[in-house]
Amino acid sequence: MKTLRRIISDQKTKVALALVFGLLLLAGWLSAVDFGAILARLKAMDLRWMGLFALLWATAAFLRSLRWRAILSRVETVPAWESFALFMSCMFVNFLIPLRFGEAVTGLALKRNRGIPFARSLPTQVMDRLFDLTPIVPAIVLVFLMGGEGSRPIMMFLLFVASVFTVLSVVVLISMARPAGAAAIVRTCCRLLPRPIRARVEPFAVRCVEGIGALRLSTAAIAGLVG
Repeated sequence: MKTLRRIISDQKTKVALALVFGLLLLAGWLSAVDFGAILARLKAMDLRWMGLFALLWATAAFLRSLRWRAILSRVETVPAWESFALFMSCMFVNFLIPLRFGEAVTGLALKRNRGIPFARSLPTQVMDRLFDLTPIVPAIVLVFLMGGEGSRPIMMFLLFVASVFTVLSVVVLISMARPAGAAAIVRTCCRLLPRPIRARVEPFAVRCVEGIGALRLSTAAIAGLVG
């Protein structure tokens, strides 16, 4: 029984199980899809526009990988091509598995190839995802200025995302300014968990908070990353 628990709790096993689960969901989706209708829509598309959009998407992905590389450089310096390959692998896994396991795969790759502990690489990905949410501010302003019918559901969704962004930002700022205080907050929150789960979650969460605090991004660096 202990051996089985050890196997299930292993990070690689979790990723493998999530991959199998994602493939099963994908198979179920494929069985319900009308491929004839999809092919008809694809044939009606202008390949020139598709090529342009593909180029813009790939450029955006490359720029985002450079942003993550700048954050990761606080832990380890990696070539631009490697950060781009890891970033694309993360996106592919997240598309394939609806459980956001791409970050775990990236962390495992960094641990295997460069010996970076998972708890040190994960904070860089958390910080990068936080920067992904920065466009929510101009989006809220734009929707507010547009007004009009049907904007209320969009505004509610944007406000929800903005609240998540605010909470994460506060955690990051506290982690950088007062690492000990942030760790104390995490330990207090973990007290709400059952003891067996708390014993596994709390040390990892504290290490992640300490890792975020260790990044110590300057105001100029944050402004550049937002840009």
